[in-house]
Amino acid sequence: MTSQRYAALNDRLRQRRQEFGASIERVARWADIGPERLAEIEGGSAIRSWEFDAICRALAVDSGALARGLDRTPRRSVARFRAARWAQPAAEDLRTLSLAAELGRIGGSLAQGIDRQARLARLRSPQPIDEKSKPWRQGYRLGENARRALEPLPGPIRSLEGLLTEWGVHVGRVEFTSAELDAASLWEGGALPVILLNTKSIRTRSALSRRPLLAHELCHLLHDSGENDLTTEISWGEGTPGYREAVEQRARAFAPAFLAPRDEVTHWFAAGEGRRIRKPESKVKELAERWGFSLRGAIWHAKNCGIIPPAAAGDLDSRTQDQDHPWSAQFETDGREPVGAAPPAAAYESAGIAQGLLSRLVAEAATTSLISEGRAREILTWR
Repeated sequence: MTSQRYAALNDRLRQRRQEFGASIERVARWADIGPERLAEIEGGSAIRSWEFDAICRALAVDSGALARGLDRTPRRSVARFRAARWAQPAAEDLRTLSLAAELGRIGGSLAQGIDRQARLARLRSPQPIDEKSKPWRQGYRLGENARRALEPLPGPIRSLEGLLTEWGVHVGRVEFTSAELDAASLWEGGALPVILLNTKSIRTRSALSRRPLLAHELCHLLHDSGENDLTTEISWGEGTPGYREAVEQRARAFAPAFLAPRDEVTHWFAAGEGRRIRKPESKVKELAERWGFSLRGAIWHAKNCGIIPPAAAGDLDSRTQDQDHPWSAQFETDGREPVGAAPPAAAYESAGIAQGLLSRLVAEAATTSLISEGRAREILTWR
């Protein structure tokens, strides 16, 4: 490699590090090389192939893509994630999002290679916010439409994470720097749709709060996209910096409508087994237990479905305390288990960001010799 070629690659590595807002010491730690050596490389020193690979992994970009200059395309640019609705993103969070997007691309390529493309792609339909009918009304309508498309049979969805996996969505666990950030959604053409759950957020820790959060992110994947048809949505707790009320209001309404469509709920209480239940409090409890909501979530969905009056909803909400719900054990019990037949070589040690659909695609690709065992481990241990 010529000195000019070294200088060009080294300069791109330096620029990408600066786009993350990360110090030389931090990136050296991510790459497991000395900071003095990284400084030499950025200064134009000849770079060994293993060093180049290690630094690219640290900067969450495929080494081949960076060598070809593809790190500057919109889908790989760090600017894509800086624009994702927060004021001062930490370098670690930008790297997590970049890594998730890169793994989504790898997963999409593997899925194509083993003929398992994401079924969700056929349903993707970005929609502008409908200010005239109010975002929450639009969210309810979109949620019910999505439910009919993804799970047309009536009744509760026992494992939403399992259903998303069947439709080709990768759900990974990561730790963002802020506990106020609940989740993130990433998607682009040819890649796996990715949902990242923040393990620091209280909403990801129980099944009954995780279910509406997953449905919320499904709304973002299906109906929100930015420039170049890239979905990059960051979901914050209500009222936190970077919060976009209309977009989040629509997704918050989408979630209960997807989990428990209004026509099913009203029929259940008008003509089904719930018709004998009269008290608003009893109706809310039945709704929560049957469809997998917390009591507080069930209160407002019951009001929006018209099975309890608004005044009763307000009264119940004021008297409801956060608590453990015994029916939570009935939901999301298989969310981390393989959906369908797992390939024999599925037992790789993988990072939390890769556990789920991606790890199964990697294992199947390795089993069928689409990729090597070494490449499989490289993908699954990228953290």
